[in-house]
Amino acid sequence: MNYQEPQLQQALCNDYVMGLMGTTAQKRFRRLLIQFPQLAHRLDATQAKWNLLALSVEDTQPSHRVWNQLEKRLFRQRYNEQLTPAELRNRRNRRFAYTWAMAASLFSVSLLTYIWQTPGVTQPQMLALVQDSQQQDGWLLQFTDSGLLNVKILRDHPLQNNQDYELWMIASDLKTPQSMGILPQNGKTSLRLSEQIRAHLGKAHTFAVTVEPKGGSPTGQPTSKPIYLGSAVRI
Repeated sequence: MNYQEPQLQQALCNDYVMGLMGTTAQKRFRRLLIQFPQLAHRLDATQAKWNLLALSVEDTQPSHRVWNQLEKRLFRQRYNEQLTPAELRNRRNRRFAYTWAMAASLFSVSLLTYIWQTPGVTQPQMLALVQDSQQQDGWLLQFTDSGLLNVKILRDHPLQNNQDYELWMIASDLKTPQSMGILPQNGKTSLRLSEQIRAHLGKAHTFAVTVEPKGGSPTGQPTSKPIYLGSAVRI
């Protein structure tokens, strides 16, 4: 196999991240990571994409009925119920069912990717997760091809009444950080990006969050050190 082939590398990374590799295949893949540095970089990007995609999905609370059914299936002895022959066969075929479930998940993600790439549909084209120095999640940033920045707070960050969190873009074609707007301290919001910001998004590599006076920095540049940082992941 040509392990320098991008498509093969991506397929291997997908299988590894999704847990579809057996023990032997995982060991072989880890040895390849040492031999091929570009494969290690692709794995980092793949893990980041999957993690950010998971964060971008809205939480859904299952109904009480669903929880009851799940509990009965997992802890059937507690309800003094016997497994039926069909359920015994299902238990023996657990690995087979798991493999198909993972394949279905991959198909769903492929379908989601296709929908995102369909013209006319406003969906995230770039994601970023900003974290503090302790790797605590701050905000999830979703950049769409229509010029919107969807911001979702992952942990409340209350400030004093005379302060705000301001988001900054650091790009390779900019000499100084560029303000992207004020971030919410709870909930979520959407920001319309200016043409100037959108022109540099393609070269953006880092996003930073600083604490500024109410309404944002009065100088147009950060007045304090960044307390949250994140990197861009393109979909």
